[in-house]
Amino acid sequence: MMLSRITTPSANGVADGRPKSATIAHWSRWFMCGHLVDYLESALHRLQDTADKQKSEIEHQKSEIEQQKFEIGKQKDINAIQQEEIKSLNKLCDRPDIPTKIMDKAIRSVEDNIQDTVAVLARSVGAETFAPIAKECAEFALNLLNTVDDPDLRRCVYGLFGALSTIMKQEISPYLETVVTHMMGSLKSTEGIKTYLQEEKDQVTIFNEEDFDDICDEEDLTEDDDEEDEAVKVIVENAFEDEKEDTCCALGELAENSGAAFYPYLELSFTEVIDKVDYPKPDVKKAAIVAVGQMCICVHKANQEAPTTQTQTALMNFISAVMVKLLQVMKEDIDRLVVMAAIDTTFEMLNKIGLPVIQVEGVKDAILTRMKEAFTHKLSCQDADSEEEEDEEAEFDGMLIESAGDVLPAMAKLMGGEAFLPFFTSFLVDLVKRLKVTSSVAEKSFAVGTIADIIKECGVVSLAFVNSLYPLFMKYIQDEEDEVRSNAVFGLGVLVANSGDKMHGYPYHDYKLESNYTEILKCLFGLLSKEKNGRVMDNTCAAICRMISTHKAGVPLEMAIPIIIQCLPLKEDFEENPTVYNCLIQLYTNGEQEVLKNMIKLLSSIASVLGTDQVKDDLQSTLIHFVKDVHQKFPSELETLKTSMSEEHFCKLTSCLTMTNGTS
Repeated sequence: MMLSRITTPSANGVADGRPKSATIAHWSRWFMCGHLVDYLESALHRLQDTADKQKSEIEHQKSEIEQQKFEIGKQKDINAIQQEEIKSLNKLCDRPDIPTKIMDKAIRSVEDNIQDTVAVLARSVGAETFAPIAKECAEFALNLLNTVDDPDLRRCVYGLFGALSTIMKQEISPYLETVVTHMMGSLKSTEGIKTYLQEEKDQVTIFNEEDFDDICDEEDLTEDDDEEDEAVKVIVENAFEDEKEDTCCALGELAENSGAAFYPYLELSFTEVIDKVDYPKPDVKKAAIVAVGQMCICVHKANQEAPTTQTQTALMNFISAVMVKLLQVMKEDIDRLVVMAAIDTTFEMLNKIGLPVIQVEGVKDAILTRMKEAFTHKLSCQDADSEEEEDEEAEFDGMLIESAGDVLPAMAKLMGGEAFLPFFTSFLVDLVKRLKVTSSVAEKSFAVGTIADIIKECGVVSLAFVNSLYPLFMKYIQDEEDEVRSNAVFGLGVLVANSGDKMHGYPYHDYKLESNYTEILKCLFGLLSKEKNGRVMDNTCAAICRMISTHKAGVPLEMAIPIIIQCLPLKEDFEENPTVYNCLIQLYTNGEQEVLKNMIKLLSSIASVLGTDQVKDDLQSTLIHFVKDVHQKFPSELETLKTSMSEEHFCKLTSCLTMTNGTS
């Protein structure tokens, strides 16, 4: 049994061929493997048994030291070497802080790893599996928090409660007061901070930052001061910094997942966490940035569920305070990863909160300015001198610009195409520059994909660029790289959808893409005939469906419909499921015979996606109503499927007949 192999070491210290170094700290990776869900509760008990066993071994070692001291002390003739040995043993055993500290550190290390492993399990196996033991885990962790004073243990417990919040949601409420109180103490604490006053000449040799970190596991947070002969050096033990980082992460998760249960602690938590955005250590700063964004989203949800003047005011105050910080970080911080965290958090807020973010005075223009600066390498983090290798710098710059690219479609959606059009004109130049012959695959994919996402949100005004975008997409449909082809196909489909029949005479539109349907379809059908990549095939089907929905008369349905249905279910890009299925259902509603001819294959594909995460609730409801309508009009179709599909899939279809609005 796999669990036994993982948890039972052999006599020589090797378990199932794995090296002795594969201790509890590595088990979290093994628990990600399949077939462990059934053994979850047993695994947790085994972890606790292992912790008890190691604690017992440490106690035994201490006892042996005491016994050795006693045996040596009984000797009457003690030579000089034995006397030194006794002195050493006396120092170890008579000073309780030394053996106790060693023992406690070992035990706490085991306890820390248990908390981390349980947190990984909670996130991995899902709510349904983990929920029965979630409260027991919370009680166990809370007991440790109340009885053990150790920064590493606290941060592990905080991380566990963050993971438990994804399972328990508002049911985590009984533990929040105690946990949040401890978290506030961790954020406010100055424990682990040491200051030294020393001569400037000593600072270089004694407090070389890299060497000192390795030796002392501490970090120097003092900036150099060349103007004074004496300076105060501020050193923070890394364990306490890690504690602050994980505290911010956990508070953000609690705010996001526990909803109304967290509201009583939201304001206090926000005040403490936003202060850590200015913390000297980048990892703490990043965690704080993400957490304050999650807290804004929490307030937004509260305002949506029960809108009041108080929640509306709180939301705008939170957003205003956070955006000031994020925009400042983007402009001034020299750490690329910190700036990426600020940009990504801005995107999350735009995506999940929406208009209130850009309704704060000055924020809309400031966001677009920062994104432009990112594209043109004018942010401080892109100018800073660095000892990193050039390849690593280029990689981080590419990641940062991709983060900025994600923000642009979100801004276009919120501002509207007309308002965003002048900005798109400017950004399009920057994006096209990344489509050179010498550009990397990642650059090309990013540029084509970002352009496609932007024109989707801009809608019909994107036709102002049809003369340049149409040939661009047609060119990259033939690219040798899958992800570039996929994004180009998606962009072409969106561009065609924006140029529908209703667009005749639109001032931005100097010719109709309907006249290019033959060329486009020839290209797309040719692509499907030889394509092996699932995502490219999915996007090609969706592009053809967009063409049908836009200008049905321009598409030979007798050829297109069988090809589309043959490609179902979609393989990778499940976001295109609504585009494809809604198109086919509309054709069915209109009495299109080709859909009826391929009904069995269509129903079979629907059976394979119903009840999965491939379709969201609104599409699932649409598909259920479609199945019911087909059964009502063509009852023999479902019966025919009984012998040609699995019992599970057939049961899914028949269960649709008794459902109302997607539920039984």
